[in-house]
Amino acid sequence: MREEILRLVQLAHMYIKRGDLDLAEQYYHDAYRASWQSNDIVISVNVLVDLGILYRETGRVQEAIQTLTDALNLIDMYKLSEEIPVIHALPVILKTLATLYINSGVPEEGEQFVSDAIRRDLELYGEKSIELAEDHHILSTMYFRMNQFDKAKEILINKVLNDVDSGNAAAVPLFLSAFMSLGNVLVSLNKFSEAEDYCLRGLQLAEKYVDTIAVIMYNNLLGIIYKETGQFEQSVYYLRKAENSAMSMTPLPLTKLAPIYNQIGETNRLMRDYSAAIRYFEKALEIDLDLGINPGDVASDYNNIAVTYRNMGNYSESINLQKLALKIDLDHFGEKSLSVANDYWNIGHNYFADQQFRIAVEYLQQSLISLSPVFNSTDHARNPDPETCFSKTVLLKVMIMKAICLSYLEDLPAKDTLNSFDEALKLYETIRDELSYESDKVQIMNNITENLFPNALAFIYGQYEVSGNELLKHKAFEYLEKCKNYLLLSMIWDSDAMEFSGIPADELSLEKELEFNINNLRKQLSGIPLNNLTENCITSLKEKYHEAIEQKSLLIKDFEKKYPEYFRLKYGRSYSTPGQIRERCEKEEVIVLNYFLSDQSIHIIYISAALFEYKQISLPTGFSEMVKNFTLSINQVEKKKFIQNSYALYRYLILLVKPFLDKEKCRNLRILPHGILFNVPFETLLDSPVEENSDTGYKDLPFLLKRYSVSYHFSATLWDQVRQRGDRKGYKREGGLLAMAPCCPGNPIPVPAELQEHGLDQTFKPLAHSAGEVDGIARYFKNAKVLTFKEATKTRFIELMQYYDYVHIATHGFFIKENPNLSGIVFFPENYSLTDGSDSSHILYNGEVYNLSMSPRLLGLSACDTGVGEFQKGEGLMSVSRAFIYSGCNDLVVSLWSIDDLSSSQLMETMYRILSEEPGISVGIALTRAKLEFLMTAKMTAPFFWSGLVHIG
Repeated sequence: MREEILRLVQLAHMYIKRGDLDLAEQYYHDAYRASWQSNDIVISVNVLVDLGILYRETGRVQEAIQTLTDALNLIDMYKLSEEIPVIHALPVILKTLATLYINSGVPEEGEQFVSDAIRRDLELYGEKSIELAEDHHILSTMYFRMNQFDKAKEILINKVLNDVDSGNAAAVPLFLSAFMSLGNVLVSLNKFSEAEDYCLRGLQLAEKYVDTIAVIMYNNLLGIIYKETGQFEQSVYYLRKAENSAMSMTPLPLTKLAPIYNQIGETNRLMRDYSAAIRYFEKALEIDLDLGINPGDVASDYNNIAVTYRNMGNYSESINLQKLALKIDLDHFGEKSLSVANDYWNIGHNYFADQQFRIAVEYLQQSLISLSPVFNSTDHARNPDPETCFSKTVLLKVMIMKAICLSYLEDLPAKDTLNSFDEALKLYETIRDELSYESDKVQIMNNITENLFPNALAFIYGQYEVSGNELLKHKAFEYLEKCKNYLLLSMIWDSDAMEFSGIPADELSLEKELEFNINNLRKQLSGIPLNNLTENCITSLKEKYHEAIEQKSLLIKDFEKKYPEYFRLKYGRSYSTPGQIRERCEKEEVIVLNYFLSDQSIHIIYISAALFEYKQISLPTGFSEMVKNFTLSINQVEKKKFIQNSYALYRYLILLVKPFLDKEKCRNLRILPHGILFNVPFETLLDSPVEENSDTGYKDLPFLLKRYSVSYHFSATLWDQVRQRGDRKGYKREGGLLAMAPCCPGNPIPVPAELQEHGLDQTFKPLAHSAGEVDGIARYFKNAKVLTFKEATKTRFIELMQYYDYVHIATHGFFIKENPNLSGIVFFPENYSLTDGSDSSHILYNGEVYNLSMSPRLLGLSACDTGVGEFQKGEGLMSVSRAFIYSGCNDLVVSLWSIDDLSSSQLMETMYRILSEEPGISVGIALTRAKLEFLMTAKMTAPFFWSGLVHIG
């Protein structure tokens, strides 16, 4: 009987090879019935495994899951797990089930299966085996689909690539797949340089073993990487290589070609070569029409062409194509679907671009209707409940564009438009708070703030100018604050909640676990087109989500009763109000100038103890170039260009609020920049015109510095709440100064290899004046600890920093644009003998600073680029100084560029002398007086030598 069953299985295998899958399935069923009748359960299990894999390969996911689950049940029921044939079949079942759940959109369902497979294969094959590495690859895929990119990366590197012999030919398919997975993970983490390295290694391996499909996929991914990093010519080069490889195959891999053509088209569109973009999009469309497999792909192709026509300004052609896409998606998905909602949004976007705002609103409202199964209102003043929508991110995109369109319709009530902006802002905050990863938060802030905040503020200011309604000033302040420093503020809020509330660690652990589960489930529900998931998967996701929400709600209620201070700090967080900022201004005797920069205008919120004002000024064409030329003229010491641009910037940044400043006795400014304004040292602005060819010396120019002391911060709320946090901590220090200078003349300090990869030289060169600087500063303090050269290590800094009022470090600093957390400052190596770049223990990385707990009155960083950073829309400047603010420093002196060693030493010595002589003086005033003294006495008086050091606090 067994021989007959095996013959049926062999026939099934034969028909699979011939491509007759229906007949293969029939023979599998015959074999299963025969094995069951003969009570040969082991054969039954193996037939179910083959049948489950057949279902998987033919896309019958639910049948595959059910069949393989039946196989597991038989193994369990008859205790077959130690049977020799089953021992090897069991990991296959577990891995296949895990993969099926991952691909079904519920990856967490596969976690136990892949864990069991790992345990089984570890017993069977040991640690360094292909089978175990394959299990870990599946596990990494599961974490990737759950958006846990760091975990996925760690597993791929440590458990897949490092655990298998790269010289084993049998492992080549695994390596090819793992390199590809790692490339995709790194792209998701925005680590494009690392992704490029692994993709090039994978491509080299694929070419060596003549795996044409892998060559196509690697070239395609490299094209995407270069496209995302703006290297468009490189992108097209690799995408064309992918195309050529595909064209060399017989038969043509059309399912691979269409995505390649779409990527080439998108890259050409970004290069504004619209004719080439359309040509490639049309090639993709032709393939997808011929294949006839997925109507959604055809609709997407039409949309790609339509967007290109929209970019060309051909709105009528774009609308026609988008309506074709809409018809296809309506037929395929129905009215209530994410794809149809996106189609309506695209059509509305066209009418918006063509300034037909009323028609645009109609299509955008229809998009909202399609986004929710239960929302059907055509009233433009209404929006669906976000919790009922297929995607909150798409909902936000539609709501923002609708609010902008409404702002152009003058016959509508202003309150309806403002309410639309408010609802969009509220949803934006909700989505941002629900995301687990900082990279995701940054991405949505970059995408949304470009449209939401500038348009909302423009509308608010227009209404304020017309009505004079004081409430609109408060509304403008609210919007301006909410587009700055959310990530840093939320980190501080969370840190304060844990530090000052006394909540037990196990309660925090439970809360963190629930938050992670909720965020992950919510992202799956909002980020995946639900119409592409099975009903069972959707139901399972929703049930788990609502269960986790209920558990979190009960936990929060418990916190409110048992730990009210934690509840207040964690869940009662709020931005500072204009009234609170005015109180802070009165207490510290300062005037706040809070800036917001859009493409068309500058918004300025003016706050002092006496005044709260709001102004807007339109920007000239080329304003960014003006700022660039201004900073360039400072660094290159070009007096003529400096004079030309300095007063021009003063007119746009200060002159508008000069009437308010003239009413004040206060002469201390707190500048809160935005965007490229972070690069502007405001104290160098000239407050009256000067002839460009004037022979007036630098020291006689009418610098703003001569009228005001100028300090900086990131936002009004951050300034206010950091001050409050300092008051709460109330640290008691011994006073005095800790001064360190690790880069004294002598042997140069090695640069770690990972930093050399980002363009730094092999060594940090000695700073000739740094030792004299710290010795000079120490003269003004009775209690001074000076560490130079070999004593000035990172370990000593961390040990001693908490005991002093003043901490000063004269060293090298650096900023890594590609990865701000790799930015940092330099100490002396613990082991100087390691000169090959393998040691990085002497670098205090930006990421490490966030783990410090400091509270000096002042942290002075006499180091290059410590105030430099990458500006992130919706967040602000990502810099070393930002990290030190989080760690507890209320006041910092940092540098805006690679400062001159000698002049910075002189400035710092003078500033500390003033601080020691006048204990109550503010750091900002002390630094301003030091600059004025330098300007009047030094030989080199150009702004380059004195304006690079600024006070943040």
